[in-house]
Amino acid sequence: MVNPLLGIAFKVLVKMTGRLKVYPTGFYVRRALSALNDDDLDGAAEYYQFAAAKDFSDEKVIVLREILASEIRHRKKLLTDRMNGTENIAQIVECEKGLKLLDAFLTRLGFRI
Repeated sequence: MVNPLLGIAFKVLVKMTGRLKVYPTGFYVRRALSALNDDDLDGAAEYYQFAAAKDFSDEKVIVLREILASEIRHRKKLLTDRMNGTENIAQIVECEKGLKLLDAFLTRLGFRI
């Protein structure tokens, strides 16, 4: 039986070395897609930036960029629809905050949508 601490140590080691950009581009792309699957847009963006730093012209990175852009467009549309469909001022303010956050997120990634 494997010691549970060994498994935890391995996960920490993978996470630490992942930030050093020592893995192939595909590793970061898979991690970004996994983060998106878990509804973690920040994590996906972080792994996208790692992958883009490794090889921006890689086909996988270009596809990941399109997937992230599509996800952000979808979230912006949902917020806009929610904002347009309500009369509640508090909800409108919250939607506007969400839209500003997504715009800041896009700027940070250097996306033009």
